[in-house]
Amino acid sequence: MCRKRRLVVYCMRQPSPNAHTPQGLCPVCGKTRKAKLVSEMLEPEQSPPAQTYIRRLRALPLDVKLFLLATSMVGFAIMSGIYPVLFNLYLLRIGYEIEFIGLVNAAGLLAYALLALPSGVLAARLGIRRTMVIGLALSTVCYVLQPLVASIPGPLGATWILTCRILAAVGIALYYVNSIPFLANATRPDERNYAYSVQMAAGTLAGFAGSLLGGALPTLLAPILGVSPDDPAPYRYALVLAATLCVPAVFAMLAVHEPRAAHAQAHQAASPADAAPVALIVIIAFTVLLRASAVGASYTFFNVYLDDELGISTTNIGLLFAAVQLVSAPAAMAMPAFVRRWGNHDTVVYGSLGAAGSLVLLAVIPHWLAAFVGRAGIYAFSSVSDPAFSIYQMEAVSPRWRTLMAGASSLALGLSWTTLAFGGGHLIVSLGYRVLFLSGAGLTLLGTLLFWLYFRRR
Repeated sequence: MCRKRRLVVYCMRQPSPNAHTPQGLCPVCGKTRKAKLVSEMLEPEQSPPAQTYIRRLRALPLDVKLFLLATSMVGFAIMSGIYPVLFNLYLLRIGYEIEFIGLVNAAGLLAYALLALPSGVLAARLGIRRTMVIGLALSTVCYVLQPLVASIPGPLGATWILTCRILAAVGIALYYVNSIPFLANATRPDERNYAYSVQMAAGTLAGFAGSLLGGALPTLLAPILGVSPDDPAPYRYALVLAATLCVPAVFAMLAVHEPRAAHAQAHQAASPADAAPVALIVIIAFTVLLRASAVGASYTFFNVYLDDELGISTTNIGLLFAAVQLVSAPAAMAMPAFVRRWGNHDTVVYGSLGAAGSLVLLAVIPHWLAAFVGRAGIYAFSSVSDPAFSIYQMEAVSPRWRTLMAGASSLALGLSWTTLAFGGGHLIVSLGYRVLFLSGAGLTLLGTLLFWLYFRRR
């Protein structure tokens, strides 16, 4: 590593086509071995962190900024904002039980898991950007149709909900699975930490705004519709409105170009030296399966827990969701600083331990304040560790295998959350919320230990 001007240089056996100087030589220390410049000169130590962050954000490519805009819209409407606050509560108000809510969420997560690997294969054929556009458009349509179940009588209504949820999850898989290699291929190594942290922070802040609006929408719409705020109608129209807000996100992605790195890899012939790293991908996927449990255990049933167990109103549930995401946004923006200090590996380990501990707090103290602190801790620690883990995965393999790595990891994530959603509904009815939350924390600790043991010397 060149110390003279804080340039990071990794010597390779083969010359890199991305080297910034002839033969890949360091422009300062003049290393004689062929080298690949992995990151450009780091920010001067005297630069304030906020100025560094803003400068890095402005320097990101236009395609990355459009992607971040689209992801923020999706987070505001259907992933972290309005939809997550209201959908489970809507199902409760039209008469469905907690077991069915768990089934619906599990069906969507299972569809996401099963489509994770095929979405990577499809992206290799159609291109990452085109696959993401198709997925986002499909999910938008299905999220619009899903709340219209009230007009469908009897068992057909349940079938409608499940069908829409599964098709929406297929679209989300096409979009989000490929967003990980998209961002890796569309950025330089020195931009990558900032791009992933901005993605997490932007989605979190958008979710904060969407949660505030989602909690208030039933109360705002009830007088207009001439019904009580507890009637299903305000929830239904709020959900339809949320889904239609994703339409601008589709147009933003239509303006994005295919990442050059991905385009080059699509036309690159396979070589024995670049064989698929199957063992590495399997180990990382199994780690994801376990460590995702803390987030998964709280993701599906948190609003049901607040409504059913703690008796909190919909408006206050929206406020809690918003406050959680507001608190966790600065953690996402601080992620590059943690990575510079500890590296991606240790950042993943520390963040995962923090998320597991936060879920334990949520489990052992049945109070709204403990629920807020626990959920905020889970989101904050995950906002730091998840982007670091994504970068670790993408940089562990060559660009040729990034869609496969992302697909395998997303498959593991979906299976983890599917198990917790499907089994969690029955577990809550028989043993209570505490057992579900403690189980999620224990699985995350186990996955973190596996990751630390296997990768600590790499």
